[in-house]
Amino acid sequence: MYGGAQLLALAAPLICASSFLPFIIYMNKSLGFLLLLSTVSMSAVAQSDFRVGYIVQSAGDTVSGLIAYQGAQRSALSCRFRTDGQAAVVDYQPEQLRGYGFKQGAKYMSQPLPAAPARATFLEILAFGKVALLTSVDSDDQRHFYVKKDAAPVVELIQKDTIVSKSSPSGVQKVKVRSYPFRSVLNSTLDGCPAVQAQLGRAELVESQLTRLVNSYNNCATGSTAQVVAPRTGRFKAGLLAGAQRGAFTFNDEGEEKLSSTVGPIMGFGFDFAPSRFNEKLSMRVEGLYSKQSTELQYTRPGSGPFLTQRAQRNLVVEATSLHLVALLRYARTTGAIRPFIQVGPQLAAHIKRNAVLTTTYDVASPPAPSSREIELRPSNFGGVLGAGLLLPAGKAGTFQLEARLDKMDSLSESGILSGATTTSVLVGYTIGK
Repeated sequence: MYGGAQLLALAAPLICASSFLPFIIYMNKSLGFLLLLSTVSMSAVAQSDFRVGYIVQSAGDTVSGLIAYQGAQRSALSCRFRTDGQAAVVDYQPEQLRGYGFKQGAKYMSQPLPAAPARATFLEILAFGKVALLTSVDSDDQRHFYVKKDAAPVVELIQKDTIVSKSSPSGVQKVKVRSYPFRSVLNSTLDGCPAVQAQLGRAELVESQLTRLVNSYNNCATGSTAQVVAPRTGRFKAGLLAGAQRGAFTFNDEGEEKLSSTVGPIMGFGFDFAPSRFNEKLSMRVEGLYSKQSTELQYTRPGSGPFLTQRAQRNLVVEATSLHLVALLRYARTTGAIRPFIQVGPQLAAHIKRNAVLTTTYDVASPPAPSSREIELRPSNFGGVLGAGLLLPAGKAGTFQLEARLDKMDSLSESGILSGATTTSVLVGYTIGK
């Protein structure tokens, strides 16, 4: 159950959305604003993200300061360090340090890799003690695991999958065969603790299993609780969104007509998920949204039949109430009081209520009765979403979000004479959890 403060925070987007209605009208006139915001967000996110940490110099001295957070591959190649926010940045190579780490986060040890030619690399520490479990990611995004016991060099843990051909009554079949060279490496490395060695026959080359085995060995070998590195965990959050939107359509009726919807509501919920091995700045987001759009257009066309010399007055009314399923990949800063983000992904819209009617009248002395023609709309359509905005952390309670969003959908009508909407939205939201 949520307390009063959290319920108020959840309702904040709904309360605040109405204040952005004038702004959405301006944005619809100038989509350049969204492009500008996207550019600013990307630039801000791409800036170096320095966090509290330390380096261990070659002589063994530990120096506290700020370390740039980098992706897994770059973290293995260099450590960008400065003593404080105003100091110059020093780019250390693995040969220049024993290691480095973040106060709250990953820690690295400089070690030469066993492959020839030997070269020093910053390896992330997954478990530490009499035996250390280390990992790195290569240029092909493949993760490697290593063990290091006492003063011995690091040894890579290898698991191989091989495709072999086997004959059968139905013919030759391709079969995958897995071998486990790493089990024999661990069997010799984790000697002296039979209870741990007995578990190796079922072990797979998976981080969680390897970490558990090495931690168990370190506890067994030393007789005391080993130093355990905090495991990586995925992040899952949920929240609400609300705002306003305005769509632009194109209607082809013996010529192209542009029409815009009135400002309509958009609201719903969102779920954020960041797998444990994702770059910290990346997360996946799924949203379920409700929207309502309405538009009316009046224009003239040449008459027909007995009114060939007259002008036909035409009135098009389009209404759509829709449910949207949106999948997004978000890239955002993870520190600071204001955290820019940009996100992109596909969208599926199901139109639970849809109606489009074209009415024709003539302004003559004895006009005929107005004629109406219903335009068949598709029950659903597909498109893409581009959004950019700011995240405003509110402590442990959660995070506020302000976003400008551009949607582009495919054709709304079955015949293709009515295009899908190009919609500009402003959304505010609140996500529970730090």
